[in-house]
Amino acid sequence: MKFLDRRPEVDPARIGALGFSMGGMIVAEAAEHDARLRAVVVEGAYTSLEDEVRHDHGRWGWWSGTVATLTFRLAGIRLDRERPIDLLCNISPRPLLVIGGTADRDLPVEIARRMYDAACEPKELWMIEGATHKTYHERGGVALDRRLVSFFDDALVNGANTTAAHAPPVQLIPQSEPRQARQPR
Repeated sequence: MKFLDRRPEVDPARIGALGFSMGGMIVAEAAEHDARLRAVVVEGAYTSLEDEVRHDHGRWGWWSGTVATLTFRLAGIRLDRERPIDLLCNISPRPLLVIGGTADRDLPVEIARRMYDAACEPKELWMIEGATHKTYHERGGVALDRRLVSFFDDALVNGANTTAAHAPPVQLIPQSEPRQARQPR
């Protein structure tokens, strides 16, 4: 934010952020602490670092997730300190867009839904049909591109402090037309 504040070409009233996965957790935390972030997109992010460790390491049964969290704690890592789910409501009244994928095994649909439910208005939840953790933008394609541009335009250019009136609060994005490669000139 300090870097952007110093840039003469940047309007400080028109700064938004998009974070994916761990970046989504960081963007949520940054937005909660810094109101200069006027629009926020959290994409494929966990509710907490502890939930992520339990999910990632719990694939072999409940005990493996428990062992993993205990190992982190014994190493002095406080997994309970990173909980973006607890910060989301504080982003309001700035608009928040939560994005998840219906085939994301790293971040199940329930997690995106919990993030959305924890946030205060204005908020939206977009689920990308068939998207895994690595294919959000591939599967969302042009429809996702358009939605992101519209979201940031509405919040940062048009001055609206709400999510797009044309978009329902929870929406499933069907697999979209792929982006077209640019032709060389």
